[in-house]
Amino acid sequence: MNILFAFTIEDYLSNQNTINKIRRYLLSQGNNLTIDWVNVVENNLSKYTKFQMKRLFKKSIQALSESKIVILEASTPSFELTSIAYKAIDLKKPTLILKKKKEDFEAKEPDYITINNPDYIETKEYSDSSLEKIIDNFIKTNLNDPITRFNILLERKQKNYLDWADRFYRMSKSEIIRELINNKAENDPNYPQNKF
Repeated sequence: MNILFAFTIEDYLSNQNTINKIRRYLLSQGNNLTIDWVNVVENNLSKYTKFQMKRLFKKSIQALSESKIVILEASTPSFELTSIAYKAIDLKKPTLILKKKKEDFEAKEPDYITINNPDYIETKEYSDSSLEKIIDNFIKTNLNDPITRFNILLERKQKNYLDWADRFYRMSKSEIIRELINNKAENDPNYPQNKF
């Protein structure tokens, strides 16, 4: 699977072992990195400039179209990673935002990327022991289960409920509709469960 894996230079300098572990794990599972940020950064670290980072960022934006999913190590926030995440949403690319648990890593900023789009963005805090499982679950979830978009016509009463539930339960309208369909399918005695 083609994956865009990106991180900040600051994270690489302070969290190099973990970033290399993520890269090695993704490659060992037979994935292809659309841009190998680790090699680019390691080969240019001594002459790192903002210009080179901007060039890498532009290449990453271009590589999004070739990627099936995006994984961002975003323990240290950056404009570049936030931009990649928003562009991934625009292109409907499932994106995993990883942030190291605070007891394992002291972030230099008050917080990390916060994007609320549950259809395409999943944010997970990780420790060294949970990292591979989080990545595996994300890849399996997005491997063969594409999101299908469709239009739905609702009566005002139904739309009003979705608007209310969206605010009350802090769930997107899509999440609410999916949950209702999943519950109906699981409890329907006529529906073949192995297809769901």
